[in-house]
Amino acid sequence: ISESGSKIIDMATYHSITNPAIKKGADIRIAKDDVLKRLKEQEATAVTYGDVIYFREDATVSDVLEEVYHFEQNRKGMNSQYDFKQRMILNEIDAKQYLLSVTDKYHIPPEETELTRAQLAFYRKQMEDMKERGEWSD
Repeated sequence: ISESGSKIIDMATYHSITNPAIKKGADIRIAKDDVLKRLKEQEATAVTYGDVIYFREDATVSDVLEEVYHFEQNRKGMNSQYDFKQRMILNEIDAKQYLLSVTDKYHIPPEETELTRAQLAFYRKQMEDMKERGEWSD
């Protein structure tokens, strides 16, 4: 259990999720120094930059699943026709929906599932707000 009360992913599950990504070229690292500082400042436990995935040592199963999913999205060029913000929102919505679809398979704790639902609602609201302002490309 992490300092924040979240259940840290067990090593067997971690490897079952990350090993296929590593075989496809993912460079997975434990966040240190500046990256760790940035993650803490953003209250995040993981981030993906292209093919590089950084995890804090207290990453949850949802964190690992989501970042590996983002790696796959990046490899496929998903939503790359859009500007950065729209692409990020679309990819986050897709990733959150994926997490909710594998809740039972990966025994994702209820607290993580509720957080995922809240994050999904947040990104959907951002999308709607951008549409209302005429900033969304279809």
